[in-house]
Amino acid sequence: MRLIIVIATALAVLLTGAVAQAAPGQREERTYPNGYRAVVYTPASIDRTEPAPLFVMVHGCNTTAEQQEVANELDEQAERDRFVVLYADHEGDPVLHPARCWRYPTDTTRDSGDPSAIAAMVLDALARPSPRIDRSRVYYAGMSSGAMIGSVVAATYPDLFAAFMLNAGCAYRAMTCIGAPPSRPSATLAQEAVAAMGDRKRVVPVLVSHGDRDTVVPPAHAPQVVDQWRMTNNLVTSGGADGPIAATPTTTRQVTRPNGYASTVTTFADRSGCPVLERWQIHGMDHYWPGGSSDSGSAAFTDPRGPDGGEVAWDFFKRFRLVPGSTEPCAPAAAPAKPAASCRTSRSLQISVPRGATRLAVRVNGRRHRFVRRGRIVRLRFGGSKARVVRVRVSGRSGRRTFVRRATVRLCRATS
Repeated sequence: MRLIIVIATALAVLLTGAVAQAAPGQREERTYPNGYRAVVYTPASIDRTEPAPLFVMVHGCNTTAEQQEVANELDEQAERDRFVVLYADHEGDPVLHPARCWRYPTDTTRDSGDPSAIAAMVLDALARPSPRIDRSRVYYAGMSSGAMIGSVVAATYPDLFAAFMLNAGCAYRAMTCIGAPPSRPSATLAQEAVAAMGDRKRVVPVLVSHGDRDTVVPPAHAPQVVDQWRMTNNLVTSGGADGPIAATPTTTRQVTRPNGYASTVTTFADRSGCPVLERWQIHGMDHYWPGGSSDSGSAAFTDPRGPDGGEVAWDFFKRFRLVPGSTEPCAPAAAPAKPAASCRTSRSLQISVPRGATRLAVRVNGRRHRFVRRGRIVRLRFGGSKARVVRVRVSGRSGRRTFVRRATVRLCRATS
């Protein structure tokens, strides 16, 4: 543990004390027993008469919930994709949580401190009358030590979360993560994960993302996380580690980002074709959350040259629903949507910027775009695009700091 503290303190990410900009939804701070806490963002876009998905985001070492909120920009994405975000946190006591790291080496059982505290936050959210949370659509994403404790949560609370994203983390009970390669066999870790599940065992969907230039958590941990969960899911399904999910990827594709890193994406499907496991190998990225804020205060924590981590996670999460004990986690295929009575490709958009903002620039799909400003509201209109998705970026200065606002608008495909 001492080695972890030293390395984490020397290499951990330090963010400025930036505060999340006001968003149109509701932001709430919640406290829990034993010093645990959370920040919860409920987007204005959700229909409060219907239960919404819950996206649980767990920070890494030397980071707070508020810093993670600023860095990841999940609040903005929540408005687009209509999910509630819960940023989990602890008291930051240097004795109980040295370097603000989660206690993944020691808290490895269901009733141990960190896993049970994170589960208690979710159970509290499920019990509240507003916002209503869909119990079958609770998802977990973790960064660094948040991903390491995420492997523990996946093994000890498979009955609570539908799917997981583990970024720059390591396998369940891997023990050596920071500054050291894997030291325990994946097959052993898989058996221990199944034992931790007990009678709650089920197939757990897991997305693994990792930069292949990570200087804090060696990249060799990424394939072990995939292999451990592949074997764990096989043991749940068939009693044997080798199948039905094969060690050879079902699909492999390359994803490029303009002026950014390329990624190799592999999936591992079960016998029904459900892509239960997915790995993003991000070429050239160090120990960061991929994508996220490009503000200077988050520069040591996020790498905007990477793929958008929030979108990568959500694209994976939305395939799955929690069915306790199920060996087929993929959500039933939705019925084909009926053609819209009227399909417009012309849209208008309003984006809020800080009071007194200057040097505003608007780009739509990477190109400069005209806009009209009324006080704190930037208005723009676009149309005639043959793209299904329009990505808007508004940047400028507020006092001595730069800021960026992003929005994604899905359009109908133009027809001739």
